[in-house]
Formats: sequence, C-alpha cells, structure tokens
Amino acid sequence: MQGQLYEAERQALYNWVKEINPATALEVGTWKGGGSTYYIAQAITGTLHTCETNTEYYAEAKQLYKDNPRVKLYNIPSHILINELIQEGNIPQFTFFDGPNDPNVTLNDFKQLNPYLLAGSYFACHDWDPIEHRDGDKIIKSVKAELIRPYLEQSPEWELREYLTAPESVGLVLWVKKYCR
Repeated sequence: MQGQLYEAERQALYNWVKEINPATALEVGTWKGGGSTYYIAQAITGTLHTCETNTEYYAEAKQLYKDNPRVKLYNIPSHILINELIQEGNIPQFTFFDGPNDPNVTLNDFKQLNPYLLAGSYFACHDWDPIEHRDGDKIIKSVKAELIRPYLEQSPEWELREYLTAPESVGLVLWVKKYCR
C-alpha cells in the first residue's frame, strides 16, 4: 500500500489517534489512502472525514475504504469540507493536515476551523520542517507549514505536545489546544 510517511511518523500518528480516541477526526490530504489515512483508520473508533482534490487519487482511496464505515472520503477542497463539518456541528477532536504544498491553504484552513475547536482538541501537521525532497525527477521544497508554524508557535491558545524531526521525520507535530478565546 502506497504512502508517503516515514515509519516513525506512521507509528506516532497511529499512537496519537489511539490515545486521543476522537469521536470525529479530520484529515486534509488523503492522497491514495495508504499513508496517514490508513494509520488513522486503523486507530480510530469514531469517524474520519478526509478530503482529496485529485480525482484519480480520490478514486483509489475510495476503492480502498469502500467497506470501512468509519472513513468518509470527499473529493472536495478542504475549506468546503471544513465548512460542512462546522455547519453540521461535527467538530473534530483530532485534525491532521497534510494537504497541498501551499502555505496559504494550510493557514487559512486552520484559521477557519480554530474558532470551533474546543480546549483539549488536537492538531497534527506533516512537513513541518522546510526541507527539500525528491518527487520523481523533481526537487520540491516543502513550504506547506511555513505560515502556520509561526502562527501556532506564537499562539497562547496552543501548546506543542510532540515533535518528530530528521532523520525520523520530515517534521511531524502534535499540538493541543489549551483554552478557547
């Protein structure tokens, strides 16, 4: 099964979800469903809502999870799924962002969701470290966390709980919301 997480990242994500035991989780960036989605789905006893905008990747993931009632897949942009969850009052207790390599999407999605997250909610993010990696014959610099990282690091509402970095990770963090404004 294809996935883009390192082994230490997979184990951490699985352990976090098992420990937190959220009734509702949100994942931004399903990809083909074999990485983070797979480990969250293995650990969760509630429902995972996960979105992927690439139609081919979504179709692959949809096939993989067709018989898993705990995994709800969406072929829509993350801000639309976040809005739908908010409108339904279905606020996640655990959120994992590993979506597009666009720092504005990451920060805007977080700002859209943050006012609804209760104290004790968890937020995890992949590609926290600004490193370059190879994707086929292309070199890609990961920038998806470059705006949300200083935002969270300066926020009195949020506290860093765990941080995996090189060589075990390209940067995987777990934050907990201490209080609500």
